[in-house]
Amino acid sequence: MEAHQAACAHCRIRLSETATLKGWLGATEPPAAPPQVWNAALAAVRAEASAPQRRVPSLRRWQWAAGWATAIAAVALACVAPERIQEWRDTNPGNTSHVIRWHASYAARWPLADHEQMHVVAMRVRLPDLD
Repeated sequence: MEAHQAACAHCRIRLSETATLKGWLGATEPPAAPPQVWNAALAAVRAEASAPQRRVPSLRRWQWAAGWATAIAAVALACVAPERIQEWRDTNPGNTSHVIRWHASYAARWPLADHEQMHVVAMRVRLPDLD
């Protein structure tokens, strides 16, 4: 910006005028408001203070309704979400390979203790094609 001001005469003049105006305004006192302004403001405040209180619209029942609706939705979500998550985990194709790998390593370590456990694991994961 300083490089532009050094090269541009128009901007230097505008900046000089702005600085002069700022100096003039800084040296003056702000104008005082006429007494009519203060009297009108005071009268408006007194009129509002002496006016009867307005009834505030009753939004409380809507707030209660919104609060109860939120609570019911949270409880419903807390009841349904674990079941849906478990169902997703049980039927997720990525989970199938994990179960098969687990069973293969288990059967390799304990080959004589298998006794139809692959069938039980397949039923738990709901894989009818492994029967």
